[in-house]
Order: sequence, then structure tokens, then C-alpha cells
Amino acid sequence: MMNTFGTMHSAWRTMRLPFAGPSCCFSSGRAFSGLPLEKRLEVKLDKHNVGYLPMRGDTLRTSSIATVSRPSVKEAFFVARPVGSHPDVLAVRRSRSANRWPIDLLGFRDAVVVYCETIEQLVRKLVPLYARTLSVPLEYFDKPFWEPQ
Repeated sequence: MMNTFGTMHSAWRTMRLPFAGPSCCFSSGRAFSGLPLEKRLEVKLDKHNVGYLPMRGDTLRTSSIATVSRPSVKEAFFVARPVGSHPDVLAVRRSRSANRWPIDLLGFRDAVVVYCETIEQLVRKLVPLYARTLSVPLEYFDKPFWEPQ
């Protein structure tokens, strides 16, 4: 894990992205986790997989080795790329919806949005490296990554 983190930290610095992004988002995440459960449940995960997933809120059944019947011992807060009045949002296309934010947590939304925008910048800078590694034109992934989700 440390080696992977070190590699990503190095890539982050080399690509001149603001490193405060992750730490700011993590501190906001801790603040969200510190809210009473009732407050976190106000933005409970919706049908588009956006919002708060409480502890034991799902059971992953993707293992081909074992039958999983116990709920996951994790909690998470899922966001989607801000898409505003995109046609997919208006058509209520699955996984394309507006984000839902906790009302009583100042700065949470801004920190998460800045983090997501920074990660998107990082991905856009890394994708041409994958293209080069695969010996395809550097623009090969431009269209699929034009509108990330």
C-alpha cells in the first residue's frame, strides 16, 4: 500500500496538481462521519447510487469463491460527476443524477467537488500514458473520457 501511495503521490506532484485535494476531502469525510446517523441518513443512497451508504447497508455478492451473506462492514458517501441539466439527468437515466449533500456541513460539498475535479485532471493526464503503453495514438481514449461519470 505504501509503495502505491508513494507512486501516486509522486505522480500527483509531477503533474502539478494541488496535493491539498485529498487531505481536504479526507478531513471533510471525517466531519461527515462525525455527524449523527440521523443526519447522514438524510442523504441516504438513492437508486442512482448517489449519497450515503450506512454501515451494513449492502451485501456484495460478487465472489465466485464463497457465498457472501453478511452485510459489508463499511460506510461510504458516493457522488457523481456534476451534470446539472444534462439530458441524461432529465431522462432519469440510471447513474446520472444530481448529487445530494448534507445540509449542516459547511465546506463538505466544496471539498468533495474540488477533490473530484482534481482527480479528473489527474486521469486526463494519465490516460495518454496508457495509450502510449498500448502503442495506440495518444488521443485513443479522448472520446471515452470526454465526459467522465
